[in-house]
Amino acid sequence: PGGVNTPLIYIKISGAQAVSDNTITKVEFNSEVFDTEGSYDSSTNYRWTPQTAGKYYISASLAMTSNGVDQLNQSSVYIYKNGSNDMHTRITTATNYLYWLTPVVSSVLDMNGSSDYVEIMGLSDFISATVSFIAGNHSFLVGYKLIE
Repeated sequence: PGGVNTPLIYIKISGAQAVSDNTITKVEFNSEVFDTEGSYDSSTNYRWTPQTAGKYYISASLAMTSNGVDQLNQSSVYIYKNGSNDMHTRITTATNYLYWLTPVVSSVLDMNGSSDYVEIMGLSDFISATVSFIAGNHSFLVGYKLIE
């Protein structure tokens, strides 16, 4: 036994982020709770570039709402590594539209410790409402190095 699970990040969204219909959009996680090595860019790129090589557990939750009206058809959240989709999950409602959906996605990624980076993307397919990614405890990004 032994070892540490660092670097470690836990990032949230500080305010609602408006999104366009059926468009993959980068999530602006900008409120750092933990960032043990200061390697998350919370001001412009909204990406994590861990500076220690290894295998990383990444998980993201993304709450999406159509602000109180039943207009959401589907919601997806994606983990992108180096600009390409690595993993995603989708919730679809068929024709039973909802006003709130929160998909969660997780993956294990091999990161090189210098230039590999992770970004989180979201997508909402809605009827006619104004949809937002929601701040608070519903939307977060967590990542940490696995003990090898």
